[in-house]
Amino acid sequence: MVDKGVEKARTKLMQRQVYLKVDFDFTVDEAAFFYSYNGRDWNMFGGKLAMRYTIPHFMGYRFAIFNYATKQTGGYVDVDFFRFADRLTGTGTSADLKAYLTESEIELSGDPETVCEFGILINEVPGNESIYGIHASLVIPEELAVIGVDVHEKNLNATKVELEPKDGRYDMMIYNTGGQPLVL
Repeated sequence: MVDKGVEKARTKLMQRQVYLKVDFDFTVDEAAFFYSYNGRDWNMFGGKLAMRYTIPHFMGYRFAIFNYATKQTGGYVDVDFFRFADRLTGTGTSADLKAYLTESEIELSGDPETVCEFGILINEVPGNESIYGIHASLVIPEELAVIGVDVHEKNLNATKVELEPKDGRYDMMIYNTGGQPLVL
């Protein structure tokens, strides 16, 4: 974390995916910064930012996520979403289950026998709850066809995968036929 050109905090990331959050408290004009590895348990990062407002040329506070190379030229930051909410959450957060594709691109070929694989990363299951199904909607270009979905048993113990073309997309449902929860 850098403030006015001075590094205020640094941490080594323990995994490739990290969640970032800023709580802006406009009642006391302060902002607090947090990071998380699962989108649920948050660690405060650096000190609080005192937001000062001046009337001569008020522009408000702007924020961004960017890559700042310190050892060699290059690098990038891949941001999957940017969300706003009207409440402060501090080191807690809502227990929403979220899923993300692990690849941003899939390379295709002209061979109709080509099999494309992609992974879905699911954040930590909230509390001690169980997941009984996963529903996804896939938008696939009309030049391509999805002929099936396989679930890797070592990652997920699902017994049933349904895939249904619907209004230019594919709806996919993964679950166990006996009603048991999925084990991730």
